[in-house]
Amino acid sequence: MFQGHIDLETAIPVDATAISDVLFERGLYWASGRSGVVNLVAAHKWFTSATSSSRRSTLC
Repeated sequence: MFQGHIDLETAIPVDATAISDVLFERGLYWASGRSGVVNLVAAHKWFTSATSSSRRSTLC
């Protein structure tokens, strides 16, 4: 069980700080079945997040 404290005032969403390569790697994880289960819905979610993250970084 988590015993720490999360400061919600300074917490930011994962997508705001994650690198698109890491998000893409998560997509590969679920698409390839490395977890033992192929989950194409989860893979699509991570691939879409990676695309959105890379697009934001090129626009800024």
